[in-house]
Amino acid sequence: MNKVSKASLLLITVLLVSCAQKVKILTYNVGVFSKYMEDSKEGVAKLIRELDVDIVSLNELDSCNTRHDSYQLEELADEAGDWNYRFAKALEIGGGAYGNGVITPEDIIDSKTVLLDSHGGAEKRSIQIVETKDYVFASTHLDYVKDRPNYLQARDLNDYFVRYYSGYPKPVILAGDFNFTTENPGFTEISRLWHRISPDSPTYPSPNPEKCIDFIFYLKTARPVKIIDSKVVKIAGSADVKTLSDHLPVYAELAIGKERPSFNFVHWTDTQIGFFDYDTRCMHSDTLMNLAVQELNRIKPELVVITGDLLDAPGWDVGPLQDSIYRANIAKIDPAIKVFELPGNHDMNPYNEKNHADYLALRGYERFSERIRNCAFIGINSNPIKDGYEAAEQEQFEWLEQHLADAFSCDHRFIFLHCPIIRERIDEPEDYFNFPIPKREKYISLFKKYGVEAVFAGHTHMDYYTVYDGIQFIAAGPVGNALSRGYPGFGIVNVSKDEVISEYVATPLPEGIGKWTYY
Repeated sequence: MNKVSKASLLLITVLLVSCAQKVKILTYNVGVFSKYMEDSKEGVAKLIRELDVDIVSLNELDSCNTRHDSYQLEELADEAGDWNYRFAKALEIGGGAYGNGVITPEDIIDSKTVLLDSHGGAEKRSIQIVETKDYVFASTHLDYVKDRPNYLQARDLNDYFVRYYSGYPKPVILAGDFNFTTENPGFTEISRLWHRISPDSPTYPSPNPEKCIDFIFYLKTARPVKIIDSKVVKIAGSADVKTLSDHLPVYAELAIGKERPSFNFVHWTDTQIGFFDYDTRCMHSDTLMNLAVQELNRIKPELVVITGDLLDAPGWDVGPLQDSIYRANIAKIDPAIKVFELPGNHDMNPYNEKNHADYLALRGYERFSERIRNCAFIGINSNPIKDGYEAAEQEQFEWLEQHLADAFSCDHRFIFLHCPIIRERIDEPEDYFNFPIPKREKYISLFKKYGVEAVFAGHTHMDYYTVYDGIQFIAAGPVGNALSRGYPGFGIVNVSKDEVISEYVATPLPEGIGKWTYY
């Protein structure tokens, strides 16, 4: 085989990028076109034309209110050259609206507005999403008053995009004024699912910017892009950028990459039918599990793994009712979705020979090992480990090591169990919600030896995520009732050849359902 020189490889890369579909993006908080002058719309339109962009995210737009009795987005779209536009109302204000917008000369084949709760912040916010033939583009503007509401809006945004766009065949691009810097928790949350395209250069306030709060991102779990250019625009031809708004615009040019083959699976835990719910005949538990089933069937993942506490009290007189409700909901799952179940501590409470036998009679198995899309999915029973049944644990440990050895050629190896090995740190104190310290070392050493990439658990009734020694440790919150800061939801995991990305998302609760949280 002939050797390829570095110069030839560089030329090939340049040719591939030059042949790829490109898109030029601008995001701009225009400050209702009246921060430093009466109406900066003409100057913004000139800037858009001079940069020759394909699509623009716009923040702080008025729509026929007492402050500006005009439809600002429509006027700008006309000024830019009779472009298409979509407006996302965030607030009702002065008899009209205020929000975000997108303009583009391209055909818009689909669009939607997503509302974000204020979470006790100053204002509700919104996302405007449009889809063209080549990509999905979203514009947003998050809360500016407090870190916590800003973070929660970022979390809600992630929830939406992971549910609807994970594995999408087109690039998904997100732009706007996020009102966080790279040091804030909102940025950390967004970065779990999104790659930053724009530079970390100050954008606010003009004309002497001190912090970067305007960004462009692309979704990690959708089709990738290659960054050709990105910059904060300070000078653009004849347009005096520093006087058009109190923000500076951010520009990027991207090349659309090859489609990213991947698949999704879902992680449920703690359906726990009947948990704090006996007096309602398990109505709340039934409702929450049914809502999770509806989302599961809409997402259509390859499989769902349920990591224990299927029922709250299978050995009590309420056990048959709980089991019938659980089975009725499982029966509603699309038959194309593979379902795997594991026991939790409530399913074998306490762990002993009789309860173990009863569980096996009810469910048929307590552990599993499956190959799906050249990935190893291995589930074990955490009860003998946590409760100190050494003989049962050792037998299972040997089984586990053999199946991990058999899976060494797989692209990825995943472990599932009920009780987390760790929640946040390897040296955290031992308690009800994690493994004894010697057991942590034993299992993590095994997982490291065989290249396990992620360990999925439940039990905590709230979500935790940490990485230790290169392994992701993911404890999902409950499908059923939550504890403390938890909320009903489930994990969505996107798997490609090269990476595994997990996000815990809230179950969409209709009005009147509420959130049942117990301390």
